[in-house]
Amino acid sequence: MELGIYAKHFDRRDLAGVLDAVVDSGFRAMQFNVESAGLPVLPDRVPADVAAAVKRETEARGIRIAALSGTYNMIHPDPARRQADFNRFRAIAASAHAMGTDTLTLCSGSRDPENMWRHHPGNNLPDAWDDLIAATRDVLEVAEEFDLRVAFEPEPGNTINSSVKARRLLDAFENDRLGVVIDAVNTMDTAPDRDAKEVLDEAFELLSDRIFVAHAKDKNHEGKEVQTGTGIVPWSHYIDLIRKSDFQGPLIMHGLKESEIVPSREYLQDVIDRSTQPV
Repeated sequence: MELGIYAKHFDRRDLAGVLDAVVDSGFRAMQFNVESAGLPVLPDRVPADVAAAVKRETEARGIRIAALSGTYNMIHPDPARRQADFNRFRAIAASAHAMGTDTLTLCSGSRDPENMWRHHPGNNLPDAWDDLIAATRDVLEVAEEFDLRVAFEPEPGNTINSSVKARRLLDAFENDRLGVVIDAVNTMDTAPDRDAKEVLDEAFELLSDRIFVAHAKDKNHEGKEVQTGTGIVPWSHYIDLIRKSDFQGPLIMHGLKESEIVPSREYLQDVIDRSTQPV
């Protein structure tokens, strides 16, 4: 199992600086965000020369882009804002292959108008589900147009706030271009009153055939993101579940201070190495 890093953790002046930091920290795989190439989070367009530079510079360093962030609020309460952000998502999607990847990450969204990851009571109402179905249909048309895969992440603050609802969305389309991002912390947070291993087991039982991206972050009992291995995630169990699933990609680390990246990588690599040893 290969480890990767979310490029946005490296705050540098230019793309080359970000990519050098990725390599210097011991990674050859990453999740990329267009901010690291000097663009807005959701740009109106991705200039061809910028997309070409991303691919050229990553290939020169032997870095693989496992996924590209395309997150926007898919159920934003303002339909005009939702449409405008979808158009910007489409601009990122149109440039994905030029940058060197075929996988985009999504956010199933929230009725909160300011924060797409913040819980809102409207997230669980039927109209939110209807809007998500419509938005997912549009996203899949874009995925088909540009030959991409798209992956949403079950999170407690989103309309997809459980593994069961994630499976429900997958089954609503039965489209191989639609998958999930699995993240131990966010999965555990969808059912905080249950045993963590039990919640993770359920998630992998329901979703293991459609995992497109795997994330690795940790948190403490107060909910603060912390250095990997110092929090509450049962890492050996999580790693074993990933290895037994159909997922073959890198495990993308995030939710870290830059000073925590290398020790977190070393910790996870040790867990991975030990998980592959005979019992």
